[in-house]
Amino acid sequence: MNQGENSLLTRNTGHRDRDLSIETLRGLGILLVVILHSVNADAGGAYHYFTFCFDYLTMPLFTAISGYVYAMRPVQPTNMKRFVSSKTRRIILPLLSVATLQYFLSTFISGQSASGWWRIYFVGYGQFWFLESLLLVFLVVAILDVLNTLDSFIVLSLLILLTGLARIVTPELKIDSIDGFIYILPYFLWGVSLKRFPWQLQNPILALSMVFFAAGGTVLQHIAKGGGLEIRLDTNGPLATVTGIALVYIAFRWRRRIPLLDYIGKYSFSIFLFHAFGVSIGERMMGLVYDSDSYLPVFMLKLSGGVVAGILTEKVLSRFSFLQFIFLGIKPLPAQKTHADSSGS
Repeated sequence: MNQGENSLLTRNTGHRDRDLSIETLRGLGILLVVILHSVNADAGGAYHYFTFCFDYLTMPLFTAISGYVYAMRPVQPTNMKRFVSSKTRRIILPLLSVATLQYFLSTFISGQSASGWWRIYFVGYGQFWFLESLLLVFLVVAILDVLNTLDSFIVLSLLILLTGLARIVTPELKIDSIDGFIYILPYFLWGVSLKRFPWQLQNPILALSMVFFAAGGTVLQHIAKGGGLEIRLDTNGPLATVTGIALVYIAFRWRRRIPLLDYIGKYSFSIFLFHAFGVSIGERMMGLVYDSDSYLPVFMLKLSGGVVAGILTEKVLSRFSFLQFIFLGIKPLPAQKTHADSSGS
C-alpha cells in the first residue's frame, strides 16, 4: 500500500513505527459500526439500548482515528496535488464500486425499484455517507494545514470549538454527505490535536475534566433516555458533542493494545466497505437454520459475518491488482518495487 496514504484508509502494515494501540482503537471503532448495523428494528429493546450506549462514541472515535493518523503524515505544500489525488482515488473508487454493488443487490433482493440509483452518489446511501463526508474533511483540513493554520494549539482548539458549535446550531440539509461533513469535522480536528499537541493535552486537570464530562454526559444521556430529563439526545446535540469529545480523549489517553482488535483494525476500511454483505448473509443463513424468539444467535452471526466478510474480501481482492484498484482504490505497486520489497522481506 502506498506509504503516502494514511488515515483510516491505511493499515501501515510493516512499518516499524506502527502504533498497535491505534490499530486496537481502529478495531474497536469498526466493531461498534458493525454492531450498529447488526441490530434490526425488531431486535428488541435491549439491543437498541445497547447500541444507544455507544451513540456518542462510535462515529466520533472512528473519525478521530482518521485525524490522528493523518497528523502522522500530514499534507505538505509540495505534495498537495498528490495528496488530493490519492485521497480522492481511495474514497471515490470504493464509493462508486462498492456502494453501487450494495445498492443494486439490495434493491434486487428486496424487489424494490432501482430508478433513483444515481442519488446514492450525491445524497448518500447506507454507510457510504462517511466516505463522501471524509473526503470533504480531507480537502478542508489539507487547505488549512498548507496555510499553517493547524500548527497553533490555540487556533486548532478554537476551530474544534467553532466547528462543534456549528454542528449543534446548523439545521440538517437532508444531504448526508454535507450533514456528515459538519458532524465529523470537529472530531477529525480533535484527532489531529491529540497527535500534534500531546504534551498540552496530557495535563492532569484536563484529563480529570474529560473523565468528569464523559461520566456526567453518559449519566445524563441515560437519565434523559429514561424520560427523567428533557434534553436533546441526538448525536448533533450539545450533550453528544461534549460527551463524544471526552470519550474520544479517554480512549486515546489510556489506549492499550489488544491483539484481536489489533488484527481486526488492520482490515477496518475493508470491513467498513463490505460488512453489510456479511451482515445480510448472516441474517439469511440464521433464518434458514434457526427458529427461536432469541435474537442473540442472529446478532452474533450478523456481527461475525460482517467482520469476516470484510477481512476475506480484502484478502481475495489483494490477489488481483485490478479488482483491488476498483474496489479499494489501491494503486498496483510497480513490478520492480514489488520484487524488491519481497526480496527484502
